[in-house]
Amino acid sequence: MKFSSVVKGTRALREASFPFDDKTIKIMLRPLTGLESAQVFADAAEYAREKKANRCESGDPIYDLAVMAYTIVASAVEPGTTDTPFFDEGVHPLLRDLGIDTISYLYEQQELWQSECSPYTRNLSAEALYEKVREVAGPGGERSFINMSPGMRWSFTLSLAKHLLASPPLKSSSSTISPDNSSPTPNTSNA
Repeated sequence: MKFSSVVKGTRALREASFPFDDKTIKIMLRPLTGLESAQVFADAAEYAREKKANRCESGDPIYDLAVMAYTIVASAVEPGTTDTPFFDEGVHPLLRDLGIDTISYLYEQQELWQSECSPYTRNLSAEALYEKVREVAGPGGERSFINMSPGMRWSFTLSLAKHLLASPPLKSSSSTISPDNSSPTPNTSNA
């Protein structure tokens, strides 16, 4: 089978939803191709230049917001279709009508789906998990965590959660994790 035949099929879709005017709006998200991603970055750079951003690159808040918005516009399709754009008027109504939290939420949903559809391994080995835990727990660890892609953050969190649940102190229902030192402590509440 030739590659041209493979890509003609329906692209993978995942449902997502977001609140808008006391309603829940459902959309379908799909992974982006390399060309679509390149267009997202080009459009985001142009938007950032128009808005007089300090830099037209990752780390600049205006550019990063534009990347999220253009990614959503490129990947969101009408439910029941595979190619009818949901945001049919482009990025400007999305930026005008949705808050940054909703935009970030939809972007992370798309990034998670993009990551799930990727051929890369999404599970961390025990050694890689421990190394990442050391980075995140160390000085400036929040930066290490935030710099992971949404898919990698999910994999990291899931791997860590599974590891913690399998540890002997947490198997007992009489222990909890203390927020101040992250070590198991006796559960003294009756709630």
